[in-house]
Amino acid sequence: MFGLGKSKDNSGGERRQPGQKSRRPQPTNQAGRSVISYNTSRVVERPTGDDSRQKPTYKRKRLRDHNWVRNLPSLVALIIITLSVLYCLGLSTDPKVVVSAASPQAIVLRNKGEYERGAQRILDQSLLSHTKFTVNSSGFEKAFRAEFPEVDDVSIALPIVSRRPIVTISTAQPQVLLTSQGKVYVLDKRGTAIMMANDLSSTIRQSLPVVTDQSGLQADVGKTILPTEDIQFIIGVMTQLKAKGLAAETITLPPTAHEVDIKLAGQPYNIKFNVDANPREAGGSYLATKQKLEQTNTKPTQYVDVRVPGRAYYQ
Repeated sequence: MFGLGKSKDNSGGERRQPGQKSRRPQPTNQAGRSVISYNTSRVVERPTGDDSRQKPTYKRKRLRDHNWVRNLPSLVALIIITLSVLYCLGLSTDPKVVVSAASPQAIVLRNKGEYERGAQRILDQSLLSHTKFTVNSSGFEKAFRAEFPEVDDVSIALPIVSRRPIVTISTAQPQVLLTSQGKVYVLDKRGTAIMMANDLSSTIRQSLPVVTDQSGLQADVGKTILPTEDIQFIIGVMTQLKAKGLAAETITLPPTAHEVDIKLAGQPYNIKFNVDANPREAGGSYLATKQKLEQTNTKPTQYVDVRVPGRAYYQ
């Protein structure tokens, strides 16, 4: 019988039978052990020509577009915040004026709108006044006092969020009206002409005593015309007379130095006072003289002179 089997060639190796596929010898390592090896016949196609350059660029472009859309809300928020900060740093030239009363009896000399319009004119004079970082606060306060001499104190506050500045002022209180060389000035307790009488409220103007100057004083708004002691003397004497129901018809500063003449309503004579004296003592001296004159039925026609302490003269 014939059978199939392996045949050996003369060299001692196995002979491949017809139709049998050849096998590649198994690789071995140095120790003689076989090593498993994997072989593949796959062919990887690589892009050539323009494809190798266009495809990565297209992917990067899509990635950039995607990132831009994703960051759009943050970009919008940043723009809004920046615009808000720039808006808050700006400054309006339409300020709000707050009149601070020094005491409960303090009065406002002008309409608040006049102060606001004056403050706006001052701010509009400089482009630096349009931002909070460049506005000259001290320069504004100086210019405001120059325009409104009756203002004792002024300050400008720059708000953090709002754009409208706040101007806080306090005004001097008028004491007397001084008529000099055909003009009428409003004097404060320091004897300074703080404003013209026409700029003062008519209600306030009617409540103030009027002093007529015959001594030739050089008067102007913003200047000290009378010493503080003279104003205090006139107010002090007038207070005593008013307490006794006596109203002054005229108050005059004659050419004689340190003298003030007061004529009471219903009386034909002037009372001569020395402004260097104590107003309480001078007023008391006249009241005592008046009482004695009435008791003796004496009626002076020209004057009652109480300028010398402890003495009184009349004519």
